[in-house]
Amino acid sequence: ITVTAMGLGWLGEPTIEKLLHPLFEKWNLNPSISSVLTFGLAFMLMTYLHVVVGELAPKTMAIQKAEKVTLLFAAPLMMFYKVMYPFIWVLNGSAR
Repeated sequence: ITVTAMGLGWLGEPTIEKLLHPLFEKWNLNPSISSVLTFGLAFMLMTYLHVVVGELAPKTMAIQKAEKVTLLFAAPLMMFYKVMYPFIWVLNGSAR
């Protein structure tokens, strides 16, 4: 989850900052103030999206439709486990 959050920040924050920067330029703000504001707003928006889309929505869906979600994801999860098992084995061995 941490790597995902870092990736979202690395990609999302500059993208949102580029979208918001022209808005603040129209207001004739000092460039340094504009950069701080766009960074802050981009950070808050990315955090909000990460929490809602990445955590709350899937959890709510899984709770409301537990059996359907379980049946839907059982086979893909088993396949993922089989493919990733060598990596899991190495990581577990490294941790011991």
